[in-house]
Amino acid sequence: MTVFEKLMPASCGVLWWLRRKVFASLLPEWLASTGWQERVHPYLRATGWVANDYFQALARAECDLAICYWPIGRCDLDIDTSACTYRVIGHERLIPVTGLTAAGEPCALLPGSRHQPAPWLAYPKRGLLGSAVKAHLARLPESTYLTAQSENLYAAGIKELVLLGYGMSWLPERNVAAELAQGTLVRAGDSRWDVPMELRLYRHQSHHHAELDGFWSELAPPRA
Repeated sequence: MTVFEKLMPASCGVLWWLRRKVFASLLPEWLASTGWQERVHPYLRATGWVANDYFQALARAECDLAICYWPIGRCDLDIDTSACTYRVIGHERLIPVTGLTAAGEPCALLPGSRHQPAPWLAYPKRGLLGSAVKAHLARLPESTYLTAQSENLYAAGIKELVLLGYGMSWLPERNVAAELAQGTLVRAGDSRWDVPMELRLYRHQSHHHAELDGFWSELAPPRA
């Protein structure tokens, strides 16, 4: 199970879904830039949702808006977003990080080798983050040698295992900034391994009400 935030602005009836880590690291900054920080209050709910569930909930009108990461580079995703529209409200990078051994050395380093692949704490290959990492590695000119130690849908669970020294993985940069500054995590590779992501705010095109449409009209239109 993971924890998501269900958000309801105090002054209007707009329902949101987003992951807790997105709320903690990105949403306050964005709301402050829009002037909505005093009009939105979080309501916590535990759920096992994955990316496709966001868009199904939008289609069923269970929520008005959904926020999620989305890869900037070309990526094959088994997620139908054709009935939705979105605004880009921020950017993030998935960066390769690893813990330290007792001797103070990185537990894993990219690109690994055929004889000594880097131990990797992976996302499911068909999930959004797993697909983004896979597509980015395929675009690199050099080979990457990884051996999966485990799979986890959620970055928070993977981060715990990385901190415990089980290998390396790609994690949202904002979510590991404190650990990198403290030295409990280090980069497992340079910036060529970083996976650029957008933070997208989605709504369903066929669902309308005054509060939602008013809020949407205040957002910057998508880039041409």
